[in-house]
Amino acid sequence: MLCSPAEGASGGLILLWDSTMFDMRDQVVLRRILAIKGSLVRSNLDIGLVNVYGPNVPGERKDFFEILNAVITDLNSPIILGGDFNVVRSDDERVGVCDHLGGMNMFEDFISTWDLVEVPNVGSQFTWFRGGMNVAASRLDRFLVSVEIVSLFPLLTQTTLPKSLSNHIPIILKEKKAKKFNRPFKWFNHWAEDSDLVGIIKELCERNSGKGMNQILELVKDATKVRESAANQKVPFSVGEINKHIDILENRVIADGNSTALQNELYFLKARLWAAVRKEEHEWLQKLRLKWFRDGDKNTRFFHLSAVARGRINLISKLKISNTVVKSQVGMQKVFVKYFSSGYKEVFIVSLKRFGLNLKRLNSVSRRFIERPFSEEEVWLSIKGADESRAPGPDGFNLDCFKKF
Repeated sequence: MLCSPAEGASGGLILLWDSTMFDMRDQVVLRRILAIKGSLVRSNLDIGLVNVYGPNVPGERKDFFEILNAVITDLNSPIILGGDFNVVRSDDERVGVCDHLGGMNMFEDFISTWDLVEVPNVGSQFTWFRGGMNVAASRLDRFLVSVEIVSLFPLLTQTTLPKSLSNHIPIILKEKKAKKFNRPFKWFNHWAEDSDLVGIIKELCERNSGKGMNQILELVKDATKVRESAANQKVPFSVGEINKHIDILENRVIADGNSTALQNELYFLKARLWAAVRKEEHEWLQKLRLKWFRDGDKNTRFFHLSAVARGRINLISKLKISNTVVKSQVGMQKVFVKYFSSGYKEVFIVSLKRFGLNLKRLNSVSRRFIERPFSEEEVWLSIKGADESRAPGPDGFNLDCFKKF
């Protein structure tokens, strides 16, 4: 436990943590700021936890944010920052009370400097309320989280709790339990760079050339899953773990610069790191679908945050049909199939004769030309000219796969 005592009826901070979940190593105790640094026991991720009580006097805010910047700099790790900032981010976060514009701008600059994310709020819009003749409400309390933590815990939310005797409404940061969905297969473009997988797929296509396309795609899908699982078991190290091994090896090379074996191992590890980073970036790119991305760009932090935001928006947790709420994945699939099946079966035709228009008609030669079956050359020309990241159907294979195989 860590605390900073109150001064009269205001202030007072406390930090509590479960030592089986968080291993604390360093601490900072100031009048308006409590901070600890340590690691999450399960993931071994270094993070900082910061609790603040911002000044209510506009003239003191500049010093407060300068001190807070210094504390976060010393932590040198992703942070979870929460507390009563005593300032709002925009006019929408206050009713019946005026706030200093300079304070709002200062707060926004602080958030932007550290790339902090305010996770979605569940419950009351305001966290401070004053009754009486002059009713006022503001959103003064909040959690701000580093991008790295949001990427690891994409379902984080800040939820307001019932208000007691205090003017402030307590808030809690927690991760919503995600429903278990069967994730559909998705082809990643970098798989085509795996020579072993390419050989397996080509052999499958040649061996089953007389079978239908759907059956061949199912075989390719199964073979890809098996190959990817085997590759992950063969090279289980993540980008972070490879970086740690490189750091250790570089120190050994410095100590023994004449060791050819150490230098070769370091060269091999750096090559593996490059491959792993490129694989990770391209997977996040496909999840994010950024059209302006060009090969060689590196902004994985932005990719992570954008993909997480996209996932929040696209998630369908339940459907309401008439007076019935459907929550199961199978139930929602049936609702979608029924809805679109009935929609595509409906035919709406309006006869042009009703409008009395004298339209030009195609001659018989032109009609036969546009009604003739597509040739194989035309199909391949369309495929080669299309965006390879687009999927032609729900089977999960995009046009990049068809172009290369």
